[in-house]
Amino acid sequence: MEFMKKQNGLTLIEIVVAIGILALAMPGVMYYFLNWKSSLSEVRLRSLATQLAQDLMEEIASKKWDENRSQGPTTSPSTIGPDTGESRYTAGLSTSYDDVDDYNGLSESPPQNAQGVSLTTFSGFARSVQVIYVNSTDLDTSVTGPTNNKRIQVTVTWNGGSDSVQLVNVFSNR
Repeated sequence: MEFMKKQNGLTLIEIVVAIGILALAMPGVMYYFLNWKSSLSEVRLRSLATQLAQDLMEEIASKKWDENRSQGPTTSPSTIGPDTGESRYTAGLSTSYDDVDDYNGLSESPPQNAQGVSLTTFSGFARSVQVIYVNSTDLDTSVTGPTNNKRIQVTVTWNGGSDSVQLVNVFSNR
């Protein structure tokens, strides 16, 4: 029975079937890996935008609650926005932003640090700030001030404004 010896290896039919299966599977596998790479890029951009929003929110939080008083109820109406002659970039001077609502209307592209230096690494990003008075019972609706609550919203956009991240915080004066 020498003609029945066991042979090692693959037949031509088995090789052709294996190549056919691989040829059918490869487009799906490649599609998955290409999409994974683009979604990873989107996660990276969203993470950078979130960090830019947090950095600006921390800068705002380091300021007084109000021009008129730093604690306790506001005794007179406070105008939302920077006072006449105030600028964000005059650190330590009497004309620099000194309370949280001075940041209302701030818009910068590319973002800048607290000293006014452009963050050129983030040239595709833009930041803006909105500050409004709100009541403690409704933190999303603007009311005529003054109240003891200011809602600060920092928005960071990229891809020409088609993508954005918003960070919202309410500062209370108690």
